[in-house]
Amino acid sequence: MKKSSKPEILCDHNDFLVVNKPCGWAVQGKDQDLIGFYHKRFNKDLHPISRIDQPVSGIALLAKNKKAAAKLSAMQTVGTIQKTYWTIVEGVIPQNDLEINIPLAKKGQKAMADEKGKPAYTKAKVIWRGDRYTGLEVSCETGRFHQIRAHFASIGHPIKGDIKYGSKRTEKEGGIYLHCAQINFPFPNFEGSCTAAVPEDKTLFLLLEGVEKSTESAEMPIE
Repeated sequence: MKKSSKPEILCDHNDFLVVNKPCGWAVQGKDQDLIGFYHKRFNKDLHPISRIDQPVSGIALLAKNKKAAAKLSAMQTVGTIQKTYWTIVEGVIPQNDLEINIPLAKKGQKAMADEKGKPAYTKAKVIWRGDRYTGLEVSCETGRFHQIRAHFASIGHPIKGDIKYGSKRTEKEGGIYLHCAQINFPFPNFEGSCTAAVPEDKTLFLLLEGVEKSTESAEMPIE
């Protein structure tokens, strides 16, 4: 998978790093990943708390010590750590707000809709519409494997470039149109949130940034 640029540190806290991960990079366990990259830089073991898939760009949270890792992991388990995503999906979604409540089960390296699977709940707000694609702001109340990717595929709107979940074609610059844009959580000596810029080579994301500033973004007519 093509790698674009290098990771960017958004917050270097005594207990953790908040990193803007380019698409194509893994968080852990690959030839080039965030854990290995920052281990070489800081000469210490880091602990992944908030993971994102290799083809996804945006915020990853890495703890610098075991005590912080335990605290942040517990916060994530109870939903104290909140993340906001931007995505571009195939097709035009007519409604402005969506709630996807479809159980998911991991089958091999994919997540599939399965009534016997684990509960999975995704909320989304339309912030842009084109003639073939829809841009959304997304949040998850559960953290299932590939949840956003599988949920939008299950309603017939796979994420642009995500051929694993039914997209028509890959992106020439690599990765998929899913970006973890913001993280929010309380922590001592931390301002409470970080925002990650979208990849500049994903040109439709740049369109989302302009629309997101409009107070009428959710009411834009279909082109």
